[in-house]
Amino acid sequence: MPALTPISQPPHSISAEEHDQLTSSTPASFDDIPPVLRWEGDAEVSLAVPSWTAWSKTGDEANGDANGDNNDSGHGVSHRVPGRLYVTEQAVAFVPREQQGFALSYPSLTLHALTPAGLLPAHIYCQIDEGETTDEDEYSSLAEMRVFVTPEQLTPLFDALSACSALHASLLPSGEPSNFFGFADEEDDDEWEDDQFDDADEPAGGRVRSDFQSGGGPGARFQPY
Repeated sequence: MPALTPISQPPHSISAEEHDQLTSSTPASFDDIPPVLRWEGDAEVSLAVPSWTAWSKTGDEANGDANGDNNDSGHGVSHRVPGRLYVTEQAVAFVPREQQGFALSYPSLTLHALTPAGLLPAHIYCQIDEGETTDEDEYSSLAEMRVFVTPEQLTPLFDALSACSALHASLLPSGEPSNFFGFADEEDDDEWEDDQFDDADEPAGGRVRSDFQSGGGPGARFQPY
């Protein structure tokens, strides 16, 4: 099953206050309660997801190589598509202004990290799990997503992704959390500048967050990152 589900409308969601009101008394069904919206804002998204071919490619893959041959492998990096990003407790959804939108479930969002400015402006880098690989594509390129927002929105967006990912945490068979820690660097290994995120508060959990970190299901909402 593809990691990205096509959508054309913003996801149905409610505020945290509305959620508190709905759950103040036992509802007929908790499944009928819409997910809480934790972050919403304008963003630009770039994708390198083999299964996602709805967006046009850039560079050689969009215009053909020097010999005029088109590369239709579907593994190219899209240009930065402007639109509206929604982070709910159920999924990450992106609705572009003119192109096909998508929803990304948290089990497929295996890593998200604050990335400093380098070849690209500061942004949030994500790795996406597209499911089981075959022998043929075991060493294929990673599925990736880059989210560009204003500098002051980077940390709030990162925190929202971290909080929502924790609600979908799982454990490995050994009982250990399935996670990855590290720092996201650009290809040229640029170091963090002292004023890189002057407009944003330092997140309590650090600058890199892997999905499945706390391993506690809904109770992870109250656990430290």
